Amino acid sequence: VVKEYAAIAGDVHSHILAASMERLGKHIDALDKAMASLEEALETCPQKTIAAMAETRKAVDDLERIVDDGVWPLPKYREMMFIY
Repeated sequence: VVKEYAAIAGDVHSHILAASMERLGKHIDALDKAMASLEEALETCPQKTIAAMAETRKAVDDLERIVDDGVWPLPKYREMMFIY
């Protein structure tokens, strides 16, 4: 995430920089919330685990779309779809 912020910071237009950082921050916040929900579901209510996993998946998918491939440490979902 720090590398992504640094890459965005290279942009010379401050309003674009601010909007990009805010967008990235919102997605990170959504992932943090989803992970907390998943952790709680795993510990307390197994019936809610599938829904929590779906929420986490959506947050990760959203981040995959905006984070540069060079700084994303894992294969992205769209890349794994075509591995044989």
